[in-house]
Amino acid sequence: MNEQSKPNKPGRPPAATIDQIAEALENSVGIFTGAAKLLGCAPNTISNKVRTSKKLRKLVAEIKYKTVDLAETQLLIKLKEGNMTAIIFYLKTQGKDRGYVERIQDQAVGKDGEPIDINMDRDLSNFTDAELRKIIDRVEENGVVTEAKKIKDSE
Repeated sequence: MNEQSKPNKPGRPPAATIDQIAEALENSVGIFTGAAKLLGCAPNTISNKVRTSKKLRKLVAEIKYKTVDLAETQLLIKLKEGNMTAIIFYLKTQGKDRGYVERIQDQAVGKDGEPIDINMDRDLSNFTDAELRKIIDRVEENGVVTEAKKIKDSE
C-alpha cells in the first residue's frame, strides 16, 4: 500500500493525502496549524507529513520564500511612505556596514545606583593571584554590579 491509501484506525477521520495537505498549506500560507485546522487534524500530523515528503518540504520552502518577498515588498512601501519604524528596522538590519547598529553598554553602578568610574589604567599583570582576589572581593563587598545584571536580577 502506498502512503496515501493506508487504512485508518477505527474512529479516526480519513488520512489526508499529500495533495490535500499541499492545498491546505497553500491556503494557510504555509502555517501548519492553519493547514491542520482546514483538514481537521493535529498540527503535528502536518509536521510529520512535511518531514517525510520531499514534495511538501519543497512546497513549504517555496511558500516561505514568497512570503518573505511579500514582507520585503511591504517594508519597502512603508519606507517610501516615511514610516519611522520601518526606517529604523531597515537601517538596523541592512545598514550595519554604514554604522547603523544597536549597541548595549554596561555601566558599573554602586549600591546607591549611581554610576562608578571603572576606568582601568592599571596594568594588572604585575599583581599576584592573592592581590587580584582581594580586589575582586572588595568590589563585590562594595556592591558593584553592572546595570545589565541589576536589571536582570529585578525581573
